[in-house]
Amino acid sequence: AQTTDIDSILAWWIAQNFVCNKSEDCLSMIQRKGQQIHAVLWSNIIIHLNYRERPESPTFARWASVLLNSIPQQPDVADALTHLLTRCKHPEDASLIMLLLEFLMKPYMHLDKYINFHGKETEQKVELEIKLAGSDFELNEAYKNIILPNLPYYADYLESMVTTNLRNAHHILRAAGNANVDWDHKSYVRKAIAEHLQNGYRGDFDILINIAKSVIEHYAQNSTIRIRDILETWFASDVPLLKRLEFMDSLKQLAYLRKIKYFGCSKRI
Repeated sequence: AQTTDIDSILAWWIAQNFVCNKSEDCLSMIQRKGQQIHAVLWSNIIIHLNYRERPESPTFARWASVLLNSIPQQPDVADALTHLLTRCKHPEDASLIMLLLEFLMKPYMHLDKYINFHGKETEQKVELEIKLAGSDFELNEAYKNIILPNLPYYADYLESMVTTNLRNAHHILRAAGNANVDWDHKSYVRKAIAEHLQNGYRGDFDILINIAKSVIEHYAQNSTIRIRDILETWFASDVPLLKRLEFMDSLKQLAYLRKIKYFGCSKRI
């Protein structure tokens, strides 16, 4: 049914008066309604969490978890959830932070209009791209301000997430005929794994690559067993970006590599 002005006013009133002050009553109402939240109410609740005084962590985390479980199909959802991530606190919201990252850093297929730069005649009209759900700028802000200062806590989770998401993104491209075992567009666009001017415009996937770089440098300094397992997994992978991460020059210069006799091929990345 079409949303009316009365629906919008009621949703605003519920968010203002129940999200913080009578949280259990509001959650109980949602439970009785089949645990589904109308898109208008969902938007008002997340606006309240994002832009009003932040509730204490138990209330904040409960509402954020409920919102994650009933995400409506509307275009501004990912941006709202990315901003919510920037309002999280460590360690109180650690589990919520990982849940939000799981959603926001998941790759998905996006169709862009094809631009013919070569001037050759073609019937192609669309370009298949891979994007991440979250807002690039705020994902980077959350990573710098929340994750990096607490990297030892999140490192295991981040390594698993990055490996899975880079692999899934590559196979989405391969399924569409836009990649193979030796090449994909995401690897090509990122000229250097390390931060470098030659990388040019920062793309959606740079946040995943930067996380991977930070995680393996963390393990390189703290766990020879863990870093060896990660590098062996990435070296055996059929994903070009993971292979390039395995060849990071900065890793080969670390003392631990000499101790475990890890000798990678000399390769400029």
